[in-house]
Amino acid sequence: MNELKEEEGELRLHPLTPNDKREDVNSYKLYFDEALKNEKIKNIALSGNYGSGKSSILLTYFNGSEYENKKMQISLANFNSGSTNPKDNLLNIEKNIINQILYQIPVSKIPLTNFKIKREISSLQKIFILVEIILILSLVFKKSEVMVFVSSLYEKYISHIGISPIIYSILLLLMIWNVWMLLKYVPIKKINLKFQNVEAEINKKNDELFEKYADEIVYLLEKSGKEILVIEDLDRFKQLKIFEKLRELNVKVNDKLNSSNKNKFTFIYAIKDDLFNDKKERTKFFDLIIPVIPYLNATNSYEKLKSMFAKNYTIDDNLVYLLSFYIDDMRLLLNIYNEFVVYRDELGDEDFNEDDKLLSLIVYKNLFYKDYEDLKFRKGELYNIVTSVEKYRDEIRNQILKAKKELADAEEQREFKAAKTHEDVLTLWLKNNMYQNYSFGDINSFINNPQRNFYYLNNGQPINTTYEELQKDTDYQHELALALKEETITEKVIKDNISVLEKKLRSKLKDIISEDAIPEDKSLVYRLITQGYIDESYEKYINYSYAEKNDDTFLKNLFSNGKAIDFDVELNDFNKIIKVLTDVDYKKEVILNNSLLNYFIEKKDTRHIDEILNTSIKHSIGFIEQYYNKYSNILEHLVRLNIKIDLTKINIVDEKLIENYLFIEDETNFEFLILNNWKDKISNEEQISETINDKSLSNPFKVYYIPKLRRKVDLKNIDSDYYDSLLKNNKIIPSSENIDLYFKFSSDIINQILVEFINQNDLNMNFQMDKEFFDKLINTNEISNNKYKVFFEEYQFEGYSRELLDDNIKKEKLEILINLDKLVLSYDMVKFLDAKNIAYINNNEKKLSELLIENKDLDIKNWKTILDSNILNDVEKKKLFIARIDEFNFEEFKKLIIQLHFNEKLLKVINKQHGYHSIRFENTESNLVIKEYLANNNIIRENILNKMFEEK
Repeated sequence: MNELKEEEGELRLHPLTPNDKREDVNSYKLYFDEALKNEKIKNIALSGNYGSGKSSILLTYFNGSEYENKKMQISLANFNSGSTNPKDNLLNIEKNIINQILYQIPVSKIPLTNFKIKREISSLQKIFILVEIILILSLVFKKSEVMVFVSSLYEKYISHIGISPIIYSILLLLMIWNVWMLLKYVPIKKINLKFQNVEAEINKKNDELFEKYADEIVYLLEKSGKEILVIEDLDRFKQLKIFEKLRELNVKVNDKLNSSNKNKFTFIYAIKDDLFNDKKERTKFFDLIIPVIPYLNATNSYEKLKSMFAKNYTIDDNLVYLLSFYIDDMRLLLNIYNEFVVYRDELGDEDFNEDDKLLSLIVYKNLFYKDYEDLKFRKGELYNIVTSVEKYRDEIRNQILKAKKELADAEEQREFKAAKTHEDVLTLWLKNNMYQNYSFGDINSFINNPQRNFYYLNNGQPINTTYEELQKDTDYQHELALALKEETITEKVIKDNISVLEKKLRSKLKDIISEDAIPEDKSLVYRLITQGYIDESYEKYINYSYAEKNDDTFLKNLFSNGKAIDFDVELNDFNKIIKVLTDVDYKKEVILNNSLLNYFIEKKDTRHIDEILNTSIKHSIGFIEQYYNKYSNILEHLVRLNIKIDLTKINIVDEKLIENYLFIEDETNFEFLILNNWKDKISNEEQISETINDKSLSNPFKVYYIPKLRRKVDLKNIDSDYYDSLLKNNKIIPSSENIDLYFKFSSDIINQILVEFINQNDLNMNFQMDKEFFDKLINTNEISNNKYKVFFEEYQFEGYSRELLDDNIKKEKLEILINLDKLVLSYDMVKFLDAKNIAYINNNEKKLSELLIENKDLDIKNWKTILDSNILNDVEKKKLFIARIDEFNFEEFKKLIIQLHFNEKLLKVINKQHGYHSIRFENTESNLVIKEYLANNNIIRENILNKMFEEK
């Protein structure tokens, strides 16, 4: 293993401790400065999620600040009482807090504390104690050798100085003082002080510590010389009552300090955001809550991961993005990085290029440590998931075996039932056409001599033909294709199924795993597996020697001319492998190995790349397709060698495959491409247009592609070469604009394709068609009446005359036109409409009145109803009446005279009322016509009429 070392002044591994130089602390410094100077704020909460950087903020703030020497700090990170009793936990928390406060205060500052503290004995005290011991011994053993020795020392060194025995008294006082000092080191469990009937008790029993020793704790804090108490990790124990106790303690401390005119004492808590479920609880414990924006969170995790690994390692950006959703704690991230560095150094291979897979396993190790440990011993959840691929393959193999048996049975049945040769087909043809007397020799002769005549019946009539002519017959070609078909539909379905199963058999873990197979709490594992970051090769990252075993297995298989069992076997020492390979080895199936081809591609060894690819084509076992699924570095070589591949065996189709026609052009490939890779290109209008207009795509493909479209498009964006195909398959938006475009494309002809398209769709008339279109449409009887009406409702040009109408136009179309007032009523048009038995009078009374007046020989059925219409006024009706007066009988005549409000004198004449002989009329045109009518019909004698109309 490489030793850990510094590079450019930085550690290879990152410490997991809080950072005392956090860069984004300026805002927090301002918040703390204001809060600590505010007399009202005495309880501050720094609130943030675990790993959000609370400790780093506090450490950075106090480092070098005016409060650096005025704070005490309590950390409960390592405290664990082991009890499940909340009361016991609370007591242990209190005891731990008191202990940490006690041991941060110099003993000299708290001489009156009743808590017993271990103190170091000074050198002077040790000397005094030694002297005292000697003096005590001298008193006890006056005649002992020790006493004699002491006396001699006294006589020799002290007596001549003149020190009196009073020194013994001084030393005795020192002894008493030392004994008093020693009492400080003796723990006292219980002290009873009795005076008269009063007893004061100090009991060290573990019960209500904060309440019992509140005064003692206040004394400690008061004498500490500090102003701030920082408490971290108190939220780990979820004991909300401790916050109540600490707040009460804070009140007592500040009351005491206030009475002594001293500065306030502030408690600062580093807590998690989710500690308090009730919003009221959060605010009742603290005077100020400062939220922490996490140093690492969902929004910046990606950038932190990227920047940390980018310096020395190449990690897939997609993997970094995926992991960023699951790593939102800075300490966790640092530890993952550290472990990755150590593992990567352990592998020690400069050519190692699978950092993504290594990092994925390291992340798994940190998030699911126990299961990772199980994985090393081939057990646990991840192991079961990874190895499930083999169980899957066993099931697929059984399905393939069953399918092959079904295929063999189907082929056997076809051998018995189907025609096998051209002779068989011709024999059946002639038999089915009632000629049964030809011998096999005759049949064979017809085929070998295709110009020889023979007979068969067609609708009971004998037909003289030759085999050469018969082969041109459409029906016979169809029979021949069906009879000599190499496989039945059933066989094709089975073969397709086998092909799919064989593809699944070669699939890797990421291709077959389902989310249902992953425990709910391990969604990350599913993502890592399906994206190929964790796979069956996991062992080589746990034990790197695993790859060396693969090398030996690969070479032994190659030397024994074995088969390619697993393309994904990871090889390690490529230099050793290449040295022992011969030119013949590169032509063997076993040479087909993903890691070996990868090595040659990375080395740009085109000679060996070509040999492996050509060997793959020779053996046709799908090596190129499965390699393409896993790596993108083969495409340029496929282009260079013009190697066509089967799209049904690859996962994602690169556009360059299509641009360079590097795929097998058959329906199965077209279908696979459309359904598996081009779902957007059959449902998105813009992409549909781009695809059809793409010159690099073959025409057969586009003809197959168009019927598969899942939405309709506008013709204006599409190459006109494909208009017919689009309309035939009803893939055009049925708008008048599209119809107009197609009409112009088809040389202003409404052909059968357009007719069928119009009839199949509900039309959107969003565009005014040119008159040329309507000129063609008006005589198109194949258009449905409903669609015909829709079009002519939008017709905005001059009406159609009789010359523009075909004689064979259907009655229904004429009725639509006349009802929409799209026909110009003329003498010929009226004759034409009458011949078609079309009712055309309604709404056309004025025009018809004019025609009837101008054309006396015009015969219109039921034209007299015009005189009852509200469309004509009396003047117009009188004109029509006068013009066609001879067509009325006398009763009709009299009725109209009244109805049309003619002169009352005329009515008296007609009714021959008394004195009518003397009535006189002006010789106006209409009066003269009426006079003529009365005379011709012998209603009034002519001589009388002449007198009535005499000029005055």
